[in-house]
Amino acid sequence: MPKIFKGCDVLDASQLNNREFLPQVERTSTYYPLPHIEFYINASLILAELGIGIVSNSFGLTPKRDRMFMWLETDAKVNDMPLCIGGRNSYDKSMSAGLCAGTKILVCSNKVLASYENGGVVSRKHTSAENIDELSKEFRELVEFQSQEKVHNLFGVLDMVKRHPLWDPEAKALLTNLVLSNIIRPTDIPLIWNEYKNPKHDEFKAYDGTGYGFLMAATEIFKLYKGADYQIKAYDGVAKALGL
Repeated sequence: MPKIFKGCDVLDASQLNNREFLPQVERTSTYYPLPHIEFYINASLILAELGIGIVSNSFGLTPKRDRMFMWLETDAKVNDMPLCIGGRNSYDKSMSAGLCAGTKILVCSNKVLASYENGGVVSRKHTSAENIDELSKEFRELVEFQSQEKVHNLFGVLDMVKRHPLWDPEAKALLTNLVLSNIIRPTDIPLIWNEYKNPKHDEFKAYDGTGYGFLMAATEIFKLYKGADYQIKAYDGVAKALGL
């Protein structure tokens, strides 16, 4: 399935390794450029180590070849939907290296990288080799999180929770209980509440006053945290609190 990156040349993976075709950027003590081909190989190797294959791919390069955008469809399934991987990389310091995973993702040549359903986003600046290594580690955790059966089961009952009414006093009491149970942090309360009452994504606005709206608000805040362990604990805790 071809993907269109506006303002970019669409190419295949083999062209990412053409040194004459791509700009060469020197590394410094504060800048660690990551070759586009290495960015792709790192992601594909992590998928392979997790037993996930790539079904199709698409790459976009800006005219100066200094920004690359990537889209991968894998053979992994989340709630019967293919898990997709998006990525971005640059040689011009205009954006951080980033990867996203989910069943509904957006990779845009205006630097937007997002996962709207069943996924998340990780990114790191090109400041050191350690930063790039950390990106790989976080990407692995993200994909492992997506592949877990309990996450699949959670997404499988979302249709039920969409019809689960949740009044404001109940939602506030739920937030307090989640903190007392060490499932969320006290600082999460205003963030989740604000997202619950004023969702960033239009598709969630129709679920104000429902358990689904609360779960999606919590999910949006959990994406701010690094590491899958906390996210898994928080997902499970909120889901159980909602009776799932």
